[in-house]
Amino acid sequence: MLRPLGTLVAIGCLPPPMRERFGIAWSPVEQRRFERLAVLVRAAVRPLPRRVDRWAPPTAMRVIGARTRRERYRPPPAR
Repeated sequence: MLRPLGTLVAIGCLPPPMRERFGIAWSPVEQRRFERLAVLVRAAVRPLPRRVDRWAPPTAMRVIGARTRRERYRPPPAR
């Protein structure tokens, strides 16, 4: 089974004991695919100037936060 890229990254970053505890199936094929993706990402990030490397993740998180603000859980007001 091929997982979507985001799911592959999210599950691949989990330690094996945690995947086992949650009953998440993880095959050797998926492990190799995750490792190849990690090599590709490392190779792509290395030539980036430090300024871009440090600017991109916080900016991406702000964009994601702005897009998901309406769907966030808000606890009911205290009585």
